Amino acid sequence: MKPIILPLFLLIILSSLSSADLIFTEIMYDPPNSDTGYEWFEIFNNADSSFNLSKIKFREDNTNHGLTLIQGSPLLPPYSYAIITDDSSNFLSIHNPFNATVFDTSFTSGLSNSGEELTLIYTNNTNITTIFYNTSLGANGNNQTLCLLNNSWQNCYSTPGETNNIFTTPPPQNNSNITNITNTTSNNINIKIIPYPYSSIFLNQNYNHFFKLIIENKDNCSLDDTIQVNYNITAYSNNLIKISSFTKTLGCSSYSSTGEFTPPQAENYTICATIMNSSIPTDNIEDNSLCYNFSVIDSSLLSCELSLNITTDQNIIYQQDQSITFQPELNNESFSFSIEYWIEDLFGNILKNRLNTTNTNKKSWKTDIEEQDRVLFIKANLYPLCNDTNSSDNYAEKMFIVTNNLIKTVSNSNTPGNLPEPRSSPQENQSSLKINKISPAEPSYGELIKVYATIYKGSTSKYSVSAWAEQDSHKISEPTTFHLNTKYQEYELTIPLQIKPNCDGSYDDSAAEIILDGLGQKIEYSFNIEGLDSVLCKYYASNSGKSSSQKDSSATSGKQSKKETSANTPKPTKSSSTPAKKSSTSSNSASKPNTNSLIQPTYIFLNSSPPSELFASNRHDSPGFIVYASNSAKIKNLIPYLLIITFLIIGLILLKKNS
Repeated sequence: MKPIILPLFLLIILSSLSSADLIFTEIMYDPPNSDTGYEWFEIFNNADSSFNLSKIKFREDNTNHGLTLIQGSPLLPPYSYAIITDDSSNFLSIHNPFNATVFDTSFTSGLSNSGEELTLIYTNNTNITTIFYNTSLGANGNNQTLCLLNNSWQNCYSTPGETNNIFTTPPPQNNSNITNITNTTSNNINIKIIPYPYSSIFLNQNYNHFFKLIIENKDNCSLDDTIQVNYNITAYSNNLIKISSFTKTLGCSSYSSTGEFTPPQAENYTICATIMNSSIPTDNIEDNSLCYNFSVIDSSLLSCELSLNITTDQNIIYQQDQSITFQPELNNESFSFSIEYWIEDLFGNILKNRLNTTNTNKKSWKTDIEEQDRVLFIKANLYPLCNDTNSSDNYAEKMFIVTNNLIKTVSNSNTPGNLPEPRSSPQENQSSLKINKISPAEPSYGELIKVYATIYKGSTSKYSVSAWAEQDSHKISEPTTFHLNTKYQEYELTIPLQIKPNCDGSYDDSAAEIILDGLGQKIEYSFNIEGLDSVLCKYYASNSGKSSSQKDSSATSGKQSKKETSANTPKPTKSSSTPAKKSSTSSNSASKPNTNSLIQPTYIFLNSSPPSELFASNRHDSPGFIVYASNSAKIKNLIPYLLIITFLIIGLILLKKNS
């Protein structure tokens, strides 16, 4: 679709394939006939804990695309697949039935038939994984896909939602008909199903493997076969708990995703399974069925003493873009547990989002800071699923330092006689916008947020830059506009944005974007917003009620009412932290109060005091962030002092006359 030309030697590059929790596994980038509405790609949760897909976006052609859930759950189970397509109705009509998770999105102009970069990112723009593909790998209009198989990308028949396979003939569309698709050749190949040897099974925990499938006497384990298994679970009281099935594609053995069950109560169970169909025609059916018993334990009744520690792979100092490997350690892993871990700085700003894991495998994070150096902490909380007698050692942290030798020191001051000179290269004459972070990182409605941005003004004659917050193309803040007059200058700015209170529930808790627009450039920065400030909503409701009653009781005093409204509306105030900035504000009045339009009173107070509730000791977002102060407001502040001086002068004159 898009005429993107890439070098022929550019092959698909996987970014941190072994360590990424979410990876690309299959791409239909050039379907036959019409591309429009028929392109899709497959992603795989390569972790042993569920992945929340509502927290990610898809970046393609330098544009971020949101995801809309069509079927399934946004929580992708471990070692499971999800499909992201540009037209879910077309996809589901072709692949029918289809039971895996499906998301709908919008590709910029369709996936490029020549090749391009595809990236999965968190909503805060943190990279998860990136791939590059091109036509030299195949799948260009031949009704096949690019699929990840044995750690390499190959030309395959499509298997959306399933393990990739290079079939000798196109696979059937109906997943229940899976016979005669084997690549095996031996005449004495046999399939066995045996129990998975759990040491313990605990109450209310999800388990997704109960069997191990083994293909005996197979010549080449790199070639896959497909097996369908039906299973049921019965309690000892002869109550049938679950009937289900699963389909596995494997080389010679596999135990992952072989049944799924969350025990509802602590008792004894029986699980039985039967191989119903397979791609191996010579299989001996005598060992294709089995039943075994297992017991479920209520771990909350078991006493334990678990402690958590964090280790890293080297000393305390790391370089920018270097990956730090760390590992949570437990003194006893015989009990079920979950560990929440994240990375933050000294001030509580989170650089790696909070994640949950149920294992102690090694984790990694690629260092990414804006400063020359920064002190960071890996932090973790342990949540035992047993009766831990001492919870004081269920928290651990590890400090490390990141240095950035590539950072350049920026000077924001220029004297009239020493103005910056034009840059020599076209890139340096080009203006650029960058949002480094916001504070707080995950604000709530009604909160004042600070946007930390780096803006470089090149040779452009444009000078106006605006910032605002929006959600689903609707502005949820008033824009802040400021002017940058000096060319060839880099500015480090802190931009205040007041989020609408949302007291009437007009907006949903979900992802939002900061938009920075100016100097011929426009960028966005994604973040999550949820919750609202009940104290502010109470304050707005009280003030709005008073204004409405005053308006209703004095219909003939319009000028006085307008004057009172203007006096009660806080005026813009000046910021000492950001150069040459203004906040564009507006005042709306209506007979019915709308809390989403009441932005001006929030945290910005000039010559008046805010409500006492806002000074509560537990509030970290106390009022007082100054945006812009007009000259009239400054003069008004001086009036009391001028009156005192005037009275003193008059008194001195009268005293001199009397003497």
